[in-house]
Amino acid sequence: MTLPARTLLRLSRPARTLHTHAPGIPAPALLTQDAPSRFHIAKLYALLGRPAPATPGITDHLLHFHAADRPLSPDGYYSDVTPGALDPQRFPQPQGFRRRLWARGSVRVRHPLQYGRTYTCLERVRSVRRYRGDTFVSTQRELVSLDDQRTHLVEERTLVYTDSLPEERESPPVQGGGDGDSAAPPPRVLGQHTFSDLDVVRYAQLTCNPHRIHWDRAYAQAVEGYADLLVPGPLTAQLLALYAGDCGSGAPPRAVAYRSTHYAHPGTPLEVCERALPLTDTRQLFLRDRLRPARVYAVLDVLE
Repeated sequence: MTLPARTLLRLSRPARTLHTHAPGIPAPALLTQDAPSRFHIAKLYALLGRPAPATPGITDHLLHFHAADRPLSPDGYYSDVTPGALDPQRFPQPQGFRRRLWARGSVRVRHPLQYGRTYTCLERVRSVRRYRGDTFVSTQRELVSLDDQRTHLVEERTLVYTDSLPEERESPPVQGGGDGDSAAPPPRVLGQHTFSDLDVVRYAQLTCNPHRIHWDRAYAQAVEGYADLLVPGPLTAQLLALYAGDCGSGAPPRAVAYRSTHYAHPGTPLEVCERALPLTDTRQLFLRDRLRPARVYAVLDVLE
């Protein structure tokens, strides 16, 4: 399935860009305004087979605050967050990388978001750093309500840019004793899910994500070296966050941290697992391959 990147942008629900550089802020910042939409968020929950929540979930803002007029790189994703655009002296090439992936992030809710209420999203680049040949770009987003002048949500996200070829590998064990926590009991399976090609394209539309690895199979295989399309990293994080709300104490989580540990293809049978970490008094959810349990695709820690 191949769709033009601009078609994905038109089918999605872009936010309104106010301006690209905020006065008084030393680092370049992107400001957008948007209002969480019950109807837009309901489309995600329909994709996951769930009814829409009464209030937006901890990661549901990922479906909003996207400026559709940003320039694109050859891989179809936004060029203004590439290493070359952010630090042209260190990274002089316009593209300068073979692949980019969603690596990790965190979300902390200070005050719950409300449907229909307008928030301003201030996005800043926090760092551009090299590590073992790869480049990591970290940004921070704050959702502020102009009504009460309060920050309602803070998100941090990191993208990794690499010249390496994709590598199929197994993950470090996460069953009891992983991460140095020998007191952790074996995980329990909470649910199963398999994303289709159409699920991936629909999510790309919902999040205004024109990255070609999610809809252009020929590009993903011939240029970046994958065997198939990729399930978006934010989609796996949102799936885990949804289950985190289901299996908690009744109150939705207020702070989570997640990381992508391996890319997943559509059609892969997945299962969501949970385990407690007694040493840190936290819960951890992870997404693994149902047929090859040693392969873990994403991990989410419930911090509060």
